[in-house]
This record gives sequence, C-alpha cells and structure tokens, in this order.
Amino acid sequence: MKKLKGRVFLEPLAKPLVFHQTKICTIKEVCGGVPLPKDKFYPGASACKACIAAKTKRKWEEKKKDNFI
Repeated sequence: MKKLKGRVFLEPLAKPLVFHQTKICTIKEVCGGVPLPKDKFYPGASACKACIAAKTKRKWEEKKKDNFI
C-alpha cells in the first residue's frame, strides 16, 4: 500500500511477470508457444530448452534409423 498526499493506492500481492522477463519460443513444439521465463532459454537462443531437446532427440533418432538401414 502506498500513500501519496493523503491518497491510498492498493498494490497487488503477487506481481505478474513483466513482458521483458518472458520470452516466446520459436519452435513451439513442447511448450506450446506460451510466454516462459527467460531462465528456460539458453543465452542468445530463441527456442526454449525443452523444445531444443525434443528437436535434437528427433534428429538423432532419424540419424540412427538412417544408419541402421
């Protein structure tokens, strides 16, 4: 609660994430494209860690399948 010249302003108890603290993944495979906190991203990456992991796993499975045949 803030007081300013006799006026009282109520503040929310839980502060929502500010836009500059979140990012939207470009791959949107695992996360669904919802805004995520920046700690879910590698530095300088535009895709979240979970989507990068899924993409890498799929890539290695395809490579393994191609080498088997």
